Amino acid sequence: SEGNPLYLEQLLVGDRAAASVPEGELPPTLQALLGARIGALARTERAVVDLAAVIGREFAAAELVRLETAVRTDQSGPAPEA
Repeated sequence: SEGNPLYLEQLLVGDRAAASVPEGELPPTLQALLGARIGALARTERAVVDLAAVIGREFAAAELVRLETAVRTDQSGPAPEA
């Protein structure tokens, strides 16, 4: 569970088959729970979570800001020609 109480709870109570889930993967019940919670986020909050997922498990806030800025710049497209 790597110290994650929600994951530990699912291992102990929610999904007895979770013990057979390969390391690094989430039990199906936990995947569904997290998917529902992420799906319920506001659009801007979801965008932050999506960017964080691209970076990886651990990152500094500055990395997230840099990625968000790069994505925003890329989405705005090239400057119009005069």
